[in-house]
Amino acid sequence: MRPISRRYRKNGYIYSQESREGDVAVYSQSNDDNTVVAYEVFRIRKLEEGELMGKHIQATERPPKNEEWGKDAYTVRTHAEALQRMRALVNKTQ
Repeated sequence: MRPISRRYRKNGYIYSQESREGDVAVYSQSNDDNTVVAYEVFRIRKLEEGELMGKHIQATERPPKNEEWGKDAYTVRTHAEALQRMRALVNKTQ
């Protein structure tokens, strides 16, 4: 399985992985000038290997889609809040 990128761009922001425990990750959300504006905490999604329109698709991890926010994906303002939310998500799966 191809792991989720440690750094990616989405919705005009740059996301950088700050920490990960199992399938739960914290990413900082930055502007182009590298100013952190928020943190995103989410359960990493997994796409199974398969075929789409005749092309082989490798199994891969991905961040949640915008519409998946609220249950296992959150945006918070501080790193401390992000770590707290991460701990809650990790404990929820144990």
